Amino acid sequence: MKRKRGEGHGRGGGAPIPHAGLPHGIRRAHDSAARHLGDALCLYESGRPQGAIPSAVLSIEESVKGICLAAARRRGRGASADEWRKLQDHKLKLQNAQRWVEEGLGWDCIVEASRLHISSASRPLFGARPVSKDGALAHMGDIYRATQGLQSIKKMASYDNWNAAHGAWDTFGHLPEGAQGALAVHVLHLASLYHDLLVHGAGGALGQPCAIACTGLGRVPGNPFVSASGGIILEAMLQTGTVAQQAYHVNRDIFLKCRRVALRHGDYHDAHPLVKAMSMAIRAHKEATDAKDGHYAYYADDSVQTYDGRATMFAFLIVSREGETLKLEKACINDEICDPHDSRIGAILETELAIDRLPGKEAPLSAYSEAFSSMGLKIRKLADEEICPALENARRMDENGQLACLPQGMVDSIRQATREGWDDLDPDVRVSIATMYVADPTVIVLSSHPDSVRKFKIRQAVWQTLCLQKAMHEGRAGPGGGP
Repeated sequence: MKRKRGEGHGRGGGAPIPHAGLPHGIRRAHDSAARHLGDALCLYESGRPQGAIPSAVLSIEESVKGICLAAARRRGRGASADEWRKLQDHKLKLQNAQRWVEEGLGWDCIVEASRLHISSASRPLFGARPVSKDGALAHMGDIYRATQGLQSIKKMASYDNWNAAHGAWDTFGHLPEGAQGALAVHVLHLASLYHDLLVHGAGGALGQPCAIACTGLGRVPGNPFVSASGGIILEAMLQTGTVAQQAYHVNRDIFLKCRRVALRHGDYHDAHPLVKAMSMAIRAHKEATDAKDGHYAYYADDSVQTYDGRATMFAFLIVSREGETLKLEKACINDEICDPHDSRIGAILETELAIDRLPGKEAPLSAYSEAFSSMGLKIRKLADEEICPALENARRMDENGQLACLPQGMVDSIRQATREGWDDLDPDVRVSIATMYVADPTVIVLSSHPDSVRKFKIRQAVWQTLCLQKAMHEGRAGPGGGP
């Protein structure tokens, strides 16, 4: 006997699910999401990021399925036949994620989950900066848009595609090894976020104890720099629709931002060394129309901006030319080698837009504050009445052996420091004493009260902060051997 359309059961069926059957469906979806995420983590940890990505996307799909069933349960009815049909379609699950999350979860839950994701995986910070409700919801909007394109990312990672436009196979191997790992980390973080949304939104349907403890979810890589770099790669792949062309999109974004900064100068020589070197590469590429294909190197520093004409920061770029296409291969900034998708390059260019708002070599203190604010850090001045307590705190830390990680010369200066000689102390010593006193990793402390700051000093502080943040997340010492 043939069944009528809509009466089928199982994978291809369209029958509605009664309200009483929803808790069991939610538990099944949760267990499946956790299993796929555990598989993705195992693949990533065994050095197989390409295999980890499809499993992580499948975990997101199952979490979204559970959230959809939780939404139906929250409305006090079963899941409709149409909803169940959509839950059998990989693409529709991802495309409907926003609607089902907003229907199935309270706004407070969504905002809190977004804030946690921002602090742990999205923004390279020492710690979590308070994020407004509007900011958290805007971040979730970015996640929904990325989620809608994950089906294509899963396909790119699963098998090769014939690119008719370029007459070549588009393989995942076009991504360098580091880029593959960064992309996998980013998708793993998205899978973890959706899993958390399911757990918080399922109410009592999952029962106790919750299965999170045995799925290995705590092993999701926690370095936000890597995840942020993966987000850059993901956006590029979604924009181009191919693996091979993602590098073009990443470079195009960098070149456009450099051009925006350089245009503010008219003459780019007072810009950040990275912007100067990139501008030189772009200009040479446009003017040398008969240049041969191959690799070219460009160097720039900040010697024309410093007091004594000696460079404190340099950028060394390796770019490749292929016909009309110019591509950044590697950037070396003060001994730190960066790939084009390194999130620190994007952070530098964002801070430059704040620093270079006014012409000249000086920037107001407000620009200093705005530059660090873009990285989630605040600027705080040390008040006159705080100097003595700060000195006492530094001496206590020295007595307790907490200054052993500092250079011996700095420790000696801290031991000899007095309130009367505060203004004569080396600026680095004053900043160290002030920073230890405030003891807030999201705050940059100023030991003096300048009306303006030399731009090269701001750029130097931004880069040192970015490198220190990255080093702390990697469990190693930052530049100069500091903690």
